[in-house]
Amino acid sequence: MMEHQRIAVVTGANRGIGREIARQLAMHSLTVVLGVRDLFHGETVARELAATGLSVMAYQLDITHPRQVEQFVEYLTKTVGRLDVLVNNAGILLEPDDDLASKVRMETIKTTFETNLFGVWHLTQALLPLMRQQNYGRIVNVSSGIAAFENNAAPPELAPAYRVSKAALNALTVTLAGELQGTNILVNAVCPGYVRTETHNLDALRTVVEGADTPVWLATLPDDGPTGSFFRDRQRIAW
Repeated sequence: MMEHQRIAVVTGANRGIGREIARQLAMHSLTVVLGVRDLFHGETVARELAATGLSVMAYQLDITHPRQVEQFVEYLTKTVGRLDVLVNNAGILLEPDDDLASKVRMETIKTTFETNLFGVWHLTQALLPLMRQQNYGRIVNVSSGIAAFENNAAPPELAPAYRVSKAALNALTVTLAGELQGTNILVNAVCPGYVRTETHNLDALRTVVEGADTPVWLATLPDDGPTGSFFRDRQRIAW
């Protein structure tokens, strides 16, 4: 690893859009740590990307497990001593297609929030000191257009627990961005769009390459870049 090379962490990076975000960030000459729940698959992805000349490594990280978060921060602090980019991509959607806010099981809601909000919040809190110490950071929260309050055409039965958890993530984005004004730590949310992966959304027209473009753009913003906003296709969209 080159001295002072920028370090990025991407959670949920063993497949789909998370893997592609990691690949594109590594193409920008960042060293990327793949935060993955399944270390075997994560290490397989890391080897595949490293074989193309990219600087990538995998670390077992379930953001819903506080001790794993603590161990991860200790690892980063001791091995590289810095963090420049955090892409909070890990997320879950557990609901059937026809669920409703009035009927979705409370267990499903709680489990969804544990990953999509509380896990993201805890990890971000834990890693912020590494950004603060160098007065630089880019935090990208992967959200969804169905979480928007304005211009939201999504049907009411579409993933109510998921969409509310992402709306809460958007609120966290705004709150953190306001707190971090003047620190050169920029915090934004992104809707990658309806993306086709190898195993999900097979009818989607957007590729993972296209879906990863805006998250990577936000992760590499210049110092005068935007903060506290919601983006799709590099354009601000309404909360």
